This record gives sequence, structure tokens and C-alpha cells, in this order.
Amino acid sequence: MGSMMYLGMYTPTILAGEPVALNKGGQQWLMQQSQHFIVHFRSELVQYAAHSLDIAEKVHQDLASQFSQMPTDKTHLTLVDDYDHFNGWATPLSSAQILLNLHSPSDINNSEGNDDGLHTLIRHEYTHIVHMELNDRAVTRARDIFDRQILFFSHALTPSRLLEGVAIYVESKNERDYGRLYDSHFAMQMRM
Repeated sequence: MGSMMYLGMYTPTILAGEPVALNKGGQQWLMQQSQHFIVHFRSELVQYAAHSLDIAEKVHQDLASQFSQMPTDKTHLTLVDDYDHFNGWATPLSSAQILLNLHSPSDINNSEGNDDGLHTLIRHEYTHIVHMELNDRAVTRARDIFDRQILFFSHALTPSRLLEGVAIYVESKNERDYGRLYDSHFAMQMRM
């Protein structure tokens, strides 16, 4: 289990792309970290933090065998339960960030049939990060000089259908045979 820190009250600014910029005023944010991830969460989601880090580290290890390079900096995971859907998003700007909405899947959305929806969600969103972080040495040097600008993330400019296609394929390519490609609802949609 990672170490835990108290972040106190957090007041985001419009110009800063902070990983916990989801403050609703006066909320207590905490942080835990592992070797490759930092998870940010409000105190009522503490039970998900260590579990999310464990899953993320396993996903990192698995994806390292599938991709030629992995992110060098820690990826920030932000846990929320503010929306009535189970989903997430990922961006490499201004740091590698993933938002995970932990609302339990209940509708038919291709995540309810999985053994562990959180695992699939983390695997999917982290695949986006790994994919968008891919680069060569010249780009790495440019990022070191000019910071994390969108022009130095060529895969982030890839059409979203291709980004999603890679993530869906990778989320389903695992030893437990789950993910959207193994879901019966998804198969029915493809038949239709």
C-alpha cells in the first residue's frame, strides 16, 4: 500500500491543470502513491485508493510487456463519484492524468459484465496515457526543454476513434478474457 498524505483544502486555478481540480469548495483531499502512480481522492473514497493503486501497478506491469516504452513520470489518478455513470478520461497534459468516476456500473454500458469494472476502467484509461506518451528521443528532449506541450504528444492528436480502438483492444487483451471485446452485449451490438 502506498503512503498517504493530507492535501487539505484545495483551490484550483483556471490556468493550472492540477490533477485534483475537481474541488467543490472546502473538501478534504488525500493522496497515496506507489512506484508509478499518485492517486488523489476525497476522504469518503479512501477505501478505493489502495485498491486503485494495486490495480494500476498490475496494469502497468502488464502493459510494459506490450508497449515499447512506458511513461517515465508518475501518472496521477483522480477518484471521484460525482456523476451517474461509470467512466473516465485521460490526458498527458500538464502531467499524465486520469480521472476515474467510481459510480457503480448499473446500466448496459459494456462495463457491467466484467469481473472488476475498476480494473477495466484503469486498464483502458492507462492505455490512453501510455499510447499518448509514446515518442522518440528528439521529442523527449523537446519535452525536457519546453515542458509538456500538446505538439510534443503526436499520439494525443490521433483521431479519437483510433485512440479508443487501441484502448478497447488492449483492455480486452489480457489473461482473464474480459473487456468489451468479450462482452456479450458488445457482440450483439456488432452483429446488429
